[in-house]
Amino acid sequence: TTVRLHVRHDNTKLLLTLKSLPLVLERPLAKKLNVDTFGSYINALSKGGKFGKMRVTSGQTIPVFFKSPSTPSESKPGELLVGSYTLLKLPAGQTDPNAIPITLPVAPKPAKDPKPEPKAKAKTAKPKEAESKDAKEEQKEDETLKVLRKAAISAIDKLKGDKLKAALKSKAFAAIEEQYGYTREFVELKVRIFANLKEYEKVVECADKVVSMIDADKIAKYFGKKPTEEEKKTLGESMEKDRAALLSALVAKAKALMEIIKKANSGIGGLKGTPKETSDAFNKALDDYKQWADEKSNKKDLGLLQTFKILLQGHYGKALKAITDSLGANPLDKALMKQQTEIFISLGWTDWGLYAQTWASLKAPAKFRCF
Repeated sequence: TTVRLHVRHDNTKLLLTLKSLPLVLERPLAKKLNVDTFGSYINALSKGGKFGKMRVTSGQTIPVFFKSPSTPSESKPGELLVGSYTLLKLPAGQTDPNAIPITLPVAPKPAKDPKPEPKAKAKTAKPKEAESKDAKEEQKEDETLKVLRKAAISAIDKLKGDKLKAALKSKAFAAIEEQYGYTREFVELKVRIFANLKEYEKVVECADKVVSMIDADKIAKYFGKKPTEEEKKTLGESMEKDRAALLSALVAKAKALMEIIKKANSGIGGLKGTPKETSDAFNKALDDYKQWADEKSNKKDLGLLQTFKILLQGHYGKALKAITDSLGANPLDKALMKQQTEIFISLGWTDWGLYAQTWASLKAPAKFRCF
């Protein structure tokens, strides 16, 4: 493209100076460039899993890594690509006033080493075939990273007690967290880890993070009506997985808040003195869980949490009836048996508490005989 500038002036010296004047020409690209984002620099270098949608609360910081886009065909070396990048999802026609400015110089193409042409020329792949091959290779690489992530999480998930504590302090765990810490699967793992270590405040924190990473409205829309066969094929598996993750996070949060309250009151005997703010947090967590829980398949957890809600209100008789009904459906559940024993003791029925405790150890022993 040739650009000509016609300038007239009485001063010849000034016109001669304009000969060496640099000209800055701005023109829009034929097509906008997409800038891929990643949760770790390793994924950015290896073309791993891209950064997905995430809700970020005020004050929270999340690392984001960018990868340079492919150079457009109409640009030439030495030119400057100028644009902006926004992390917000805005309605059509609106612009982000806090968009991040991006400047990218167009680099020259790397020089190719001269190589002697082989006598028998290999058949070159057609452009469409080459693109299809590249796409398959990238998909294969993504699947490999998923398998590695799943294997790492599964290995950590099997650790308990002292072995788990030692693993959390190791450099290997730090490296795994650096690479996969942004994924929902890893945050779900941390919920289970902290629940195992009885660090309930961290359980609540991680459970909230899992919930923020799930599109609850999309799940509600899918299960709110009977999905079509096409929807079942394309969305069924992912929706079931998302709903299970949401349920798991919500029940983990509610149970953790229950344990925090019990620990602060040295058991369930002094629950009447629980601060309103704390009891409201538990009731809110229970209500959120009840919105998604199924009365049949989640009956055990619902019974445990609803009984504790009654205990918070100071109705020990109603709580005893509720826990007895729950034990009728799940007679070997250790958590329910433990809660029943605590209620007996809180009521002053020590003999009944010891009786229930003895039978609990017989019904669900810590270890079984070899034969």
